[in-house]
Amino acid sequence: MNNNELTVLIVEDEKELSDILVAHLSHAFMCTHVISDGNLVIEWLRNNHADVVLLDLMLPNKDGLAICKELREFSNVPVIMLTAKVEEIDRLIGFKVGADDYVCKPYSAKEIIARIQSVIRRFYHSPDEQGSKGWELDEKSHSITYRGTSMTLSGAEFRIVYLLFKNSAQIFSRSHILDILYSEKLEVSERVIDNHIRNIRKKVRLINSHDEVIRSVYGVGYQFGCSVR
Repeated sequence: MNNNELTVLIVEDEKELSDILVAHLSHAFMCTHVISDGNLVIEWLRNNHADVVLLDLMLPNKDGLAICKELREFSNVPVIMLTAKVEEIDRLIGFKVGADDYVCKPYSAKEIIARIQSVIRRFYHSPDEQGSKGWELDEKSHSITYRGTSMTLSGAEFRIVYLLFKNSAQIFSRSHILDILYSEKLEVSERVIDNHIRNIRKKVRLINSHDEVIRSVYGVGYQFGCSVR
C-alpha cells in the first residue's frame, strides 16, 4: 500500500500539534482527518474509512483508553497511541487496550511517519499461504490458526508470534523482542514480554493443547516451538 492511498485519522485536541501532523503527513502524501473531541471518534469511524488512527491518550469528554477499547469491539484498524509520559506506556500495555503501537511526546514527524508505515506493513501484509506444521498467521485479522481453528490475538501478542514464526530457527531474548516491538527510548519493562508470552500460550492452548507454540530457552529467551520439533 502506497502512502498516497493512506487515510490517517488524527485524534488530538491540541490544534498546534494536529496542524503539525497534518502538514507533515500531507507532505508524505497521506490523506488526513482531524478530530479534537473524544466523543466524536467512534461515530466517525463507524461511518468513515481510516487506514490508521493516531490517538492521543488525554482528550476532552472521552479519553484514548476508552476510545480504543470501544473501537476494538467492531474494528481492527491499526491504532498508534500518543502519550505525554513514558511511564504511561507500561500501564496502557497492562490494560490491554488494543493499541498496535505507542509513541511518547515530544515526537518527530519522521518518527510518526515511520511508525505509521510500520503498522501498515504489518497489518496489510498478505497472509502466509504456507504454515509451519499446521500453523498459519493472518496479519490483517491478528489471528493464529491451527488446522482450520483460529484464535485472535492482541496487536502486541500477534507481533511477538509473527516475529518468532518468521524466524523459527532463531532464539530471541526479551530485550531483543522489546527493541523490535517498542521504540528504544521507551522504558518498558522486560516483564511485559513475559506477560504477553503467558497470554499467548493461554489463548493458543484453546485451539491446540498439545504443541508448545512458544518455547522458553532457559537463560536465553524465546523461540517458536512447533517448527523445531
